[in-house]
Amino acid sequence: MKTREETEVRDTPTVPDSDRARRRALLAKVHIAARELRISPADYRALLMGEFGVPSASALSIGEIEILLEHFVGRGWRPEDRRNRRAHIAAMRRQKQIFALQARVRQIFSQLEDSDERRLQGLCEKICDTRDLTSCRDPGKLRRILAVLSSIKKRESSVSSSLH
Repeated sequence: MKTREETEVRDTPTVPDSDRARRRALLAKVHIAARELRISPADYRALLMGEFGVPSASALSIGEIEILLEHFVGRGWRPEDRRNRRAHIAAMRRQKQIFALQARVRQIFSQLEDSDERRLQGLCEKICDTRDLTSCRDPGKLRRILAVLSSIKKRESSVSSSLH
């Protein structure tokens, strides 16, 4: 008597690795689409049985999987482009970096003896060519403001320590 593994290995036709990888990617898209469309497991199985006569998407051919994905697109699902996702993640990281730099500028500026808002506006106008800190979106320019504020802070602390 054959074990289940022996039966599966012998009954599975040899498929090139590129087709196998493409099939796995398509099956992943099917499961993502079903989840994003909020199709219940019972409705999903009914769709597979009604359209293709199979209980699971893994029993579908590559062509049938593509037809199923077209069906999901027809129901409103839009596959996400990985390149756009990477660009979005990079933009979010840059946004966090900018916010962190702006917060650090405000923190150091608040520690200065003369922390008049006009003083910060003047620095922003000179370095960033903008009127306020929130409009400065360049990390390099924000770092330059930080360097200037740090040197002002050092100068103020050395002057105050020499007076005492």
